[in-house]
Amino acid sequence: MKDSHKKELEGICYSIAKNLKWQMKPIDSTEIEALSKELCGYALSHGLVLKEYGHDIEVIINALSYIDQTGDGPWFGDDQAAIMWFQTKLDTLLEIAVFEPKITGKGELFIQYIRSKYA
Repeated sequence: MKDSHKKELEGICYSIAKNLKWQMKPIDSTEIEALSKELCGYALSHGLVLKEYGHDIEVIINALSYIDQTGDGPWFGDDQAAIMWFQTKLDTLLEIAVFEPKITGKGELFIQYIRSKYA
């Protein structure tokens, strides 16, 4: 992974962590950094799996940017809830982005619908 990709990923994770803790003002930056590190580690763990499917870190960076822009996480300051929300959302976005060809029927129609809306 390029250093520029890692720095971009870390920056987006920091922004997500900061947004998740916004209600807890004033908040110590070390708490934001700790949550950011946790989120970043989870995001990076997907890198090898995506590589096996022929994708690169850009897919993760794009998914993280989407998460950062939508900003609809659990706003009550509980780190465990925030981490669970983040993991679930990232997993779902990556699953959709890295479409499994074995999906058929209505699941396939759903994927086609999403792709047609955002193509």
